[in-house]
Amino acid sequence: MNSFKEFTEALSIQQRLKIGRAAKRTAKKRARSAKRKAKKMKSPKEIQKKAANMARAKLMKKLSGGKSASELSIGQKMQLGKKLDKLKPKLAKMTKKYVKFARKAEIQRLATLRGSK
Repeated sequence: MNSFKEFTEALSIQQRLKIGRAAKRTAKKRARSAKRKAKKMKSPKEIQKKAANMARAKLMKKLSGGKSASELSIGQKMQLGKKLDKLKPKLAKMTKKYVKFARKAEIQRLATLRGSK
């Protein structure tokens, strides 16, 4: 079971209904906790993850000739992903550089969130 789709196909109708009922029952609680979490600063691990994504996006754009990942086809993304896997040391170096930008973006996000009230 590699993907979520394969997982859901393996479930019976009763199991799907049970999952749906549980999701409906906990939807408000999950929404409240997500709203609470949005007001808090990201953890250092999450900021690191955001910086890695920023570095990956920047490198992908450079390798694709100026196109962002959303403009590429799935096949092109897969090819670029293979190229990016070979550039892990460069990505790590870029991630270190982007940590301060990610932190600044997070502070800006919180400022706009708190200022809008």
